[in-house]
Amino acid sequence: MRLRKLFLITLFSAVLAGLASVLVYQLHFSSDDDGEVGKSIVSLIFVKLNLNLMFRFLKPTTQQELITRRGFHAESHFITSQGGYILQAVRIVNPFVGEEDRSSLKPVLLAHGYLGAGSAFLIAAEGHLREDGTYFEEEVHAKDPKAVGNTLGFVLATSGYDVWLLNARGNVYSTNHSHLSTDQDEYWQFSLDELIRYDLPATIDYVRAVTKRPSVAYIGHSLGTTVMYGLLATQPEKYTAQVRPFIALAPVAYFTRMKASSRNLAPWRDTIHWLLPRSFGTGWFQRLGLPRLCARFRWVNDALCYRLIKRTGSTDAQIDRSRVPVYIDNGMLGSSTRTFIQLMQQTRGLRYFNFSDPATNLQVYGQEESPPYDFTRIVSPFLVDIHVKVDRYVDLENIRLLKADIRVPFAREYQIDDQSWGHVDLLWGKNVGKVVNSRVLRYLADLA
Repeated sequence: MRLRKLFLITLFSAVLAGLASVLVYQLHFSSDDDGEVGKSIVSLIFVKLNLNLMFRFLKPTTQQELITRRGFHAESHFITSQGGYILQAVRIVNPFVGEEDRSSLKPVLLAHGYLGAGSAFLIAAEGHLREDGTYFEEEVHAKDPKAVGNTLGFVLATSGYDVWLLNARGNVYSTNHSHLSTDQDEYWQFSLDELIRYDLPATIDYVRAVTKRPSVAYIGHSLGTTVMYGLLATQPEKYTAQVRPFIALAPVAYFTRMKASSRNLAPWRDTIHWLLPRSFGTGWFQRLGLPRLCARFRWVNDALCYRLIKRTGSTDAQIDRSRVPVYIDNGMLGSSTRTFIQLMQQTRGLRYFNFSDPATNLQVYGQEESPPYDFTRIVSPFLVDIHVKVDRYVDLENIRLLKADIRVPFAREYQIDDQSWGHVDLLWGKNVGKVVNSRVLRYLADLA
């Protein structure tokens, strides 16, 4: 029996090592050299072959479960977007707020980053809703009962806001469709452009209709900021007034630090589609049983899972190792391969998806190359930027370029100079309640 366990652990370790090498390059290749791109392709082949041998997809702890375990209620809302795509938004309901009072709450939409889900805003720390209606996190409030908690979703829900968790098209929470199945290639023919043009407007319109409120607040992290910048650049006449404020955590609109360009990826386009013809990253952690392995075996947690979280842009100083299995359980929840390729195509400001041949681009865009999003059209006076000084994915030059494009001044700006803070620490850092969430509450009170 022990030999069998040892064999299984060894097998898992080999597969997970291959997965780790993929994640190292999942958003940014480390070099412009084509050989480095080739290494990542080999890693993808390794994972594809092994995933086919592994057990079926094990769903993560759902957002509804995370919410109800903390003492709140959860509502699932299904929003139909253009083309029949059905998106799931999960609403956090504070049981201490009556139905009549809830109608007066300001709706706040929380938008996750790449390959994540709305649960990113629910897992920073353990906590529970107490009988007096306050939200309590042992690690935070045992030291200071008046401190702001680390878990933004629940902090907002107990601070007078109507919280909605968004789930992007194609992740495990938003795979329904009026007539297509995720087993069909046609389902996965979307990129960021469809999220910007169709899904985000449909969601905002739906929430406003349900809540009967003239505007919503929007808090995005990483790629959750990208889609809002895209929307405000393409439909400013409608959504400038309807989104107030827009709080960007680790804003991503420029990609000057993304080392691999479409030039590097061009030789591998067919290979990537052969390996992953539909989705990218959907349930990879769960298929491998990685969350359970992290929780059960400390050496797996320390040697692999902890390192994977660091690759998302965190630091040793900010990672709570006891939370790593939870973070892993809520990672790699999926998107389309086309979205992955679009991200890899970016070299400067966000551009539309570039098709493989000029003729298709000419047919779709009226020109042989995909056009850029015109951020000079953004005129919102309700923009807020919160970023860290040292971010492996968001260079300060990228933020400078964005602000130069937008031209209107940001309503609020805050930079964390402490270099122990990274990209994902704006959600999960050990002291995120004091450093980030307290400011979010203040900015919402000032601008919403």
